[in-house]
Amino acid sequence: MVGADIFQFKDKQYLIVVDYYSRFFEVAKLTSTTSEGVIEHCKSIFARHGIPERFRSDNGPQFALDSFRRFAQEWGFSHETSSPNFPQSNGEAERAVRTIKTLLKKSGDPYIALTAYRSAPLANGFSPTELLMGRRIRTTVPVSQSQLMPQNIDTGKLRTAENNYRQKQRQKYNHRHRAHSMSLLHPGEKVWVTDLQTRGTVVSGVGSPRSYIIKTPRGMLRRNSYHLSHSPRATETSVVPPETAVVPHETLPEENIHNSTHTTVPDEDQQEASHQTPPPEGRVSLSRRPPAYLYDYICS
Repeated sequence: MVGADIFQFKDKQYLIVVDYYSRFFEVAKLTSTTSEGVIEHCKSIFARHGIPERFRSDNGPQFALDSFRRFAQEWGFSHETSSPNFPQSNGEAERAVRTIKTLLKKSGDPYIALTAYRSAPLANGFSPTELLMGRRIRTTVPVSQSQLMPQNIDTGKLRTAENNYRQKQRQKYNHRHRAHSMSLLHPGEKVWVTDLQTRGTVVSGVGSPRSYIIKTPRGMLRRNSYHLSHSPRATETSVVPPETAVVPHETLPEENIHNSTHTTVPDEDQQEASHQTPPPEGRVSLSRRPPAYLYDYICS
């Protein structure tokens, strides 16, 4: 399987096609961003490396026209598209775009940079050229002739290293984002589309994994399960504040006030407290007291 993407660098358009198995990618400068121009470069790449069984891309206009569908049928490969607003589903192509942009920025000769990348070992211990061609390629770095001879790749060792690397990456991502696995969605199930903040109903699944067609008030759309939630949410929620019991202040009867002959003079603290604004109704009043280090001072 290969992944493709179109990116822009210094006001120029490029097409990148990456092999998911070896991470070996080809880059072509586009003089025309039409579907016919993209097809011509794809034909050139397939003529050098062979026709893939699966071709994955985004939903760009170059890959969505009937001309590209006919090209896929004539050359005998299946064309898969990633879910809208979810470029992670074509992750190898997105990662290759970041790599090639870094190479183009930091290198004076992009072809030397491509040669160095293709001959550098990956996390699994093999370089992209070793995985694709079964041998190393000669670069500007001196090596012995014996290292350039064709060699057989230990597929068991490669598979073990690849699985361990992917497992570590998956654990780090899930731990950092607190992610958990989501069960499959079925037609007729009610969902909540998080990026559009609207309700929807699952119509059917798409050929790509975890991609679904959703019916919403805005129409039919396609989304990855990353943007879907099992539980529907209400668009408007009215929050009723809990009733707070107001404790009335204890007062004396009027007759006791008139009959009382004893008059007390409130001290300064009581006068200051009496001038404070009473708390609004419905809220619990909290007693305020100055910190301990201000007890020896008179604060206004």
